[in-house]
Amino acid sequence: MISASRDGEYIADLCRCFGVESVRGSTKRGAVKVQLAANRVIQSGKYIIYTPDGPRGPKYHVSPGPVRMASDTGTRIVPMAINYSAYWELKSWDNFQIPKPWAKITLHLGHSFTVPPGITKAELNEWCREAERRMLAITVDKPKGKR
Repeated sequence: MISASRDGEYIADLCRCFGVESVRGSTKRGAVKVQLAANRVIQSGKYIIYTPDGPRGPKYHVSPGPVRMASDTGTRIVPMAINYSAYWELKSWDNFQIPKPWAKITLHLGHSFTVPPGITKAELNEWCREAERRMLAITVDKPKGKR
């Protein structure tokens, strides 16, 4: 799942180079349409990767979309973090990182977990915090106060 923004197009193009399909959209641009498309992808036996903090953040805050999708479909959540040994950091809300040449790039996978079906709004928020906790456990550049 990749943002429908121009920045998202760069990521979608890169994914295509590796033969990875993408569903384009966000909570602000066609949320229902993109959730239905993501559900079809899951039902076809493929995987969905979300950027958990949504199109506008805040950084490291898991939005409800992926957690709700996991609850609705019974799909497990696998926290994932990509870390770089050296990078440039943009002055954007998410401090987007671009790896420097010859940087070591590591992909960290956390322990998968299942969100129960039919969760309430309060439970949804609890599961979002659990997803955040698991994601931050494998993230190198943790936000201040969460190290």
